[in-house]
Amino acid sequence: MDKSPLKNPTIFPTLEFIAETLQAAYPVYTEFIAFVNAPENTLDPAWLYYNDVKYWLCKVQHRKKTVFWLTIWEGYFKLTLYFTARHTAAIQALAIDPAIKGQHLANQQIGKLRPVTLNISQTTQLPDAYTLIEFKRSQKR
Repeated sequence: MDKSPLKNPTIFPTLEFIAETLQAAYPVYTEFIAFVNAPENTLDPAWLYYNDVKYWLCKVQHRKKTVFWLTIWEGYFKLTLYFTARHTAAIQALAIDPAIKGQHLANQQIGKLRPVTLNISQTTQLPDAYTLIEFKRSQKR
């Protein structure tokens, strides 16, 4: 069995583990988590172990709608947001990095959803994440 705590269902991903894994990106993570936990954003994060992927994932919801998934990797954290085809034009119109828009268009559709994945290690990447999260949070199901 892999010794990584994120792959071990019996070891919850603690802040100590997250800090050790993210290293230089940990301050970026703490800034991001402060945004997630801000009362005005009405986001609810929950770490859960998913047997289908054999990994701890942080599912972040707004009310009952999943807004994004967060995972921890060596030196960065990853956000994945899923959008339906009807959101494609609106995503392309957002004031975000053109590379993210290109990635969204290039990503393989999974069922009716197309993912946008952000690998975040620097604070300069956070505004695009916030824009996408706010867009997703504001959309009806």
